[in-house]
Amino acid sequence: MANLFFTTWLLTLGFIPYSSYEYNLGPLPSVARFDNTFVQTLEVDFYVANMLRVYSNVEIREMKAQTIYFDPYRVDFRIGAELAYKGFFLGVFHECDHDVVTTFERNRYNGIDGAFADIYAGWQGEFAVHPKVKLQPYAALGVRPYDNFFVLVEGSGSSEVGYPGVNLFAELHLGADLFDLVRLRAMFRPEFSLYYRSLACLQYGAGVELRYRNISLGVDWTSQVKLLYPAGSASSELMVYISFRGQSKLF
Repeated sequence: MANLFFTTWLLTLGFIPYSSYEYNLGPLPSVARFDNTFVQTLEVDFYVANMLRVYSNVEIREMKAQTIYFDPYRVDFRIGAELAYKGFFLGVFHECDHDVVTTFERNRYNGIDGAFADIYAGWQGEFAVHPKVKLQPYAALGVRPYDNFFVLVEGSGSSEVGYPGVNLFAELHLGADLFDLVRLRAMFRPEFSLYYRSLACLQYGAGVELRYRNISLGVDWTSQVKLLYPAGSASSELMVYISFRGQSKLF
């Protein structure tokens, strides 16, 4: 019983020196920049015998304000669950991204709001190519039933930058664990729109992380391009971070 139920937690403190979001809502594309953003993320996971995982995390994004103050401008909420058995898994995931206005007036970092969900199934494994080198492939297929994002346009309210209908997606990851000290990762995710009957979105990213026991230092880059919508968008982000992990038995 002592090892059947347990929780893990992850605290990440990050800094984003470069981030951009380009969207087409008028005759000319607009670009929002979110450079020099501070990020705080706390995730708690609940496990039952490594077969059921229920998790939730909150991510707060802040800009520098005055001398020693921080001004939060966005909070992202995520919740999900996975069933796993011998490397195969089935999961569901939901995320909500919300504006935070702290001084009764929107700042230059405000203006993006939305929500999306994924239902998916797949497989992940681990292969030792050397006593101290492990490869960790991950492959999943799924459906995104909705993806609704809104961008504030000055003088005209909010305009939708999501897509109608349902998207199908494939998600591929490749990780490498080197000497239990360095972790490399790369990911690629194409989405196909049933509404437009064509390729709708591409996501990709890469990262490197240095680990020592429960502390990690990392650099992460992600990018996304939405292709077919009347109001398409493209985003890119670079983050450096430090994270702390822990695990506790419930009984």
